[in-house]
Amino acid sequence: MDTHALNTALQRGDWPRAAALLAPLTQMPGAHPSLLFNHGKVALEMGQTAQAQALLRRTVQGAPLHQAAWFELGRAALAADMLPEACTAFERALVLQPSDSDALRNLGRMCLFMPQ
Repeated sequence: MDTHALNTALQRGDWPRAAALLAPLTQMPGAHPSLLFNHGKVALEMGQTAQAQALLRRTVQGAPLHQAAWFELGRAALAADMLPEACTAFERALVLQPSDSDALRNLGRMCLFMPQ
């Protein structure tokens, strides 16, 4: 993997290039959670919410204590209008990092929109 090219693409917000570099690495079974996480974030930036959710789910399956992955999974689920899944992901992010004000804010938003 060309880490310099990947870092450059990520820093420049060149999401298609970053996705092209990450895709071959994340398609393999047992892909490293950091690669899955970054590919999930790139997919989310590109508006590919279903792919982002799939990659981020794989991330938290392999690294269940990856707080940022739970948060991003919540964002992806929210973007896909999957409110129960978003709520669960933001709750998990808060369990792992109770001081995460963004996760708390997003969880509060879920409470406003979820049917009682």
